[in-house]
Amino acid sequence: MKSYLRDHLAVPDSQITSLHNSQATKQAIVQAIENVGSKEGAIERNNPFLIYFAGHGAEGKRKISQGSDQVIQMIIPYDFKQPLDEPTVQGILDYEFNELLEQLANTHGDNITVILDCCHSGSGTRDMILVTDNRKIRSIKIEGFVPNSRKGTRASEVAKGFLHTGLRSHILLAACSENERAMEINGRGVFTKALLEALVTTGGRVSYCDLLLRLQPLPHQIPQCEGFYKNRTLWNSTAMAIGLRLLRVHREKGSYILEAGTAHGITEKSRFTIYQEIADYPSKAQGVLVVQNTDLITSTLVPLSSRSNTNTKETWTHLKPSVFALLEKVEEEGDFHLHIKDTELRQFVKDMLGEARNAPFPHRHPRRIALVDRQAAQLALGIDQEDQDYVTFEILNPSVTVFGLHRMPFRVRRTMLASVIQCAAHFDWHLRRVASTEVPILQKCVHLEFTKLYKRNGRLEVDKSNLNVNNRIDLVVGEDKYGIKLINNSDKNIYPYLFFFDCSDLSIECFYDSATARVSERGAPLRAGGTLTIGYSATGWAPWSYSLRQPKSIENGLIMQDGQDIDVGFLKLFLSSDPLSLSHMVQDSPFKPPFTPGYRGGEKEPFETLGFCETRTIKVIQWKESPKYQGDSIFRWLWPNKWISFGLR
Repeated sequence: MKSYLRDHLAVPDSQITSLHNSQATKQAIVQAIENVGSKEGAIERNNPFLIYFAGHGAEGKRKISQGSDQVIQMIIPYDFKQPLDEPTVQGILDYEFNELLEQLANTHGDNITVILDCCHSGSGTRDMILVTDNRKIRSIKIEGFVPNSRKGTRASEVAKGFLHTGLRSHILLAACSENERAMEINGRGVFTKALLEALVTTGGRVSYCDLLLRLQPLPHQIPQCEGFYKNRTLWNSTAMAIGLRLLRVHREKGSYILEAGTAHGITEKSRFTIYQEIADYPSKAQGVLVVQNTDLITSTLVPLSSRSNTNTKETWTHLKPSVFALLEKVEEEGDFHLHIKDTELRQFVKDMLGEARNAPFPHRHPRRIALVDRQAAQLALGIDQEDQDYVTFEILNPSVTVFGLHRMPFRVRRTMLASVIQCAAHFDWHLRRVASTEVPILQKCVHLEFTKLYKRNGRLEVDKSNLNVNNRIDLVVGEDKYGIKLINNSDKNIYPYLFFFDCSDLSIECFYDSATARVSERGAPLRAGGTLTIGYSATGWAPWSYSLRQPKSIENGLIMQDGQDIDVGFLKLFLSSDPLSLSHMVQDSPFKPPFTPGYRGGEKEPFETLGFCETRTIKVIQWKESPKYQGDSIFRWLWPNKWISFGLR
């Protein structure tokens, strides 16, 4: 790793701290991280940091309140000893490691990459047991209980804003999941060797998610990529990887199979541009394939038309067994309906959309924008009556207006329209898309509790009141923090994914993302008969709060933000039997810099089977003051319990 940093990234030796064997004591490791964090002012904020650990990992139990036990993971320093009677000689526990990273992020920014080549590293943490092919396992068996090294719990103390808490402080590349063991050959980690090969061959011009897809398959272990910012380009705190959604395509029995399906929002007749390698984008396209039919996680592609190219069949037979596809065009099902009454503004937008259709990627959006009558539209554009240099946005979706939100609290100059319209189309599609009409199997078995959080004795506690009533949450904005508890009363292990859709600024934020890894029976975060907390406890995901916008000018007056008394959003929960990669859904608000047309995304992880996947949509109504109810809950009868289900037939 040091050679890679020095020879390929030109990092000077003075900026690299190396601890080998007897040097790598617990105190030395902790001190090295703290020393970097203490250099405030000497290092520019958001400069990249890399923390790499190769060695042993372990898993143990710790006594917590009321006599129950807690499983924790740790990395093992050189001076680790058993029995565990001295806190100073135990491993570096996962929650201790996370706190060091949070402190570093608060001082220098969240451009922190952590690479762990050890067992149980998927949580934040290699017996030398012979397996096969000269491979050995890197782990240590912990006897007895791990003592408390300090007061408190595994969860970190709450900080205002939570910008650098848990998985927001860093990106983790781990050799394996928390339930697996990392392998080594002749003292060298198999994961490290594969990772360095991928780093060199890609030149670092990929996202963290994409990097793991470039690794050769590793027997007995599944590398993990976790973190709120895992779609960033390597070592870059601001750039998202090209803004492209590149998907793998492989040949199977003479057909071309796209490794994404209805679970990811793929629809029939969608068109994909094909590239032999990612590096071939955008100048070396091989042609266009169209979706013939879709399944949950795969789609079958066929040539667009043999009539358009007499050599179509020959061209496709010369493709590599595995290539890449870029979404070019979505059929009418994915259209976004827009209404513009003002004649001059309508013509301006028509001309702008015409130019966008001929623009190169990523400035060309795959979804068609249809200008329609008001009754058929989801959004209406108008000229601001007070300042005609600005364009306003009227919400026409009755699922939103029924709660009293009729306008987005933003006015923009025309130069910003392309980005706003493209983001609106992406937002609308992923909020409303339905993959199947099959009856959901988890509707009565999995429950979501939305609760208020508070601090007591430096710990996060819940007030035990569930604000989610009939898939609707009403809350008064303020300083309160909130968390979620998923309760699984079924006999199935589940991978949950939770997104928040903000109807006022068109942002889609990931509130919880299960690790994107291949099927692992023990790897499902929401176990059969178990629970999962989001925003508190040990998940690494921070709690969140809600607020209403206040009037202000943004980006030197290009955008005006108005005040609001009510806001509406939706929580969309995916419940899957297997891991999914849904990071392409996430998007920043177009009303906040940078204003880049298009949406972000990463490659899809190929999976072989998918038993079920369901989504639930929950309304979040945010009031400036407590709403006055008359009789039963206001408007509740207008929105039934909405479930979307899809599964294998």
